[in-house]
Amino acid sequence: MTALSDEVLAFVSSSEFWKVNQSFLERNDVIHHEINLETSLHPLSLEFVFREYLGLINRRVVSVGHAIVQDRAYIKLYTVERPIVNVVWKYNGTVTIGPQERWYTTWTDADVDAYMTRVGPRAASPSDLEVVSQFFDSTAWKDAEHKLTDDETEHFHVFVRTELNPFDLEEPFRQAVEGIGLRVTAPAFYLAQSKDHPLAEPEREAMWLGLAPDGTKNFEVSCIYSPGVLLEPKELSADEVLYGGDGWTTSQYREFVTRQPYQVLTLSEGQEIARAMAAANGSEH
Repeated sequence: MTALSDEVLAFVSSSEFWKVNQSFLERNDVIHHEINLETSLHPLSLEFVFREYLGLINRRVVSVGHAIVQDRAYIKLYTVERPIVNVVWKYNGTVTIGPQERWYTTWTDADVDAYMTRVGPRAASPSDLEVVSQFFDSTAWKDAEHKLTDDETEHFHVFVRTELNPFDLEEPFRQAVEGIGLRVTAPAFYLAQSKDHPLAEPEREAMWLGLAPDGTKNFEVSCIYSPGVLLEPKELSADEVLYGGDGWTTSQYREFVTRQPYQVLTLSEGQEIARAMAAANGSEH
C-alpha cells in the first residue's frame, strides 16, 4: 500500500462524511443517493472502488452512465437493489478525497408520497393509455431511441407534459425501450423534483421517471404536471437542453476527464479500499 491509498483508506474508515453517506445506502426507503466528493483521484479509480464496494455489499450494478453539469461529473451506478448511487465528483488538485460543501443529495419514498399528495396527478384510464401510445411516434421519442442505440450517448433526459400519474407511464416507456431490443433489469424509479433543483420554478411540479437499460445507456423522463394534457413532448428551454436534453456522451466525459492531472490507485489498492468500505458497512462477503 502507498501513502495515497492509506489516505483514502483513512477517509472511508473514519470520516464523518462517509459514515453519514453510508447510513443512507443502508436505508430501504432511499431511492437514489448522490455522494458529493472533491478529489484528485482519477475518475476510473473512483468508479472502480465504488463498483467493487457495491458488489461486496450485494448490490448488482446493471447499468452505468456518466454526465457533466458545469464543473462536476457524475458516475451513475444503477443497481437492482436500492438505492441507486451517483458519485458526484469535482476536481480539486489539493485534496486526495474529501467532501464538497454539500455532502449529499438523497431522494426517498417520503418525497414521492408528499408529491403525490400535493399534486394529485390522475390515474390513467385504458383509453388514456391508447392516446399515450401515440407519444412514441413523436420526433421527441425517436430522438430518445437514437440516443439509446447510438455508440456515444450515455445518459439523457426526456421532458414531457402530463396530468397523468407517472407510475402509470412506467409500462408504456418500458415497453418502448424493450421494443428496440434493450433489456431493463433494474426497477424503474421515481424522483420528486425538489425546490432547489437546477430546473426548479415556483409553479413547476415534476416527477422524474427513471429507466436504466442493462449496459451503458440510461435516462429519466421529467413528467411535468400539466392539467389538461395527457402526454406530450415539452419544447425545451436552453436550460433543459443543457440539463440532459441533448444528453451526455462518452466523448464529452473523456474530454472533461483529460483536463486535469490525477492520482491513480492500483487495482489491488482499489480492492482493499472497497473491502474496508464494505467492512464498515458490515456486509462484506
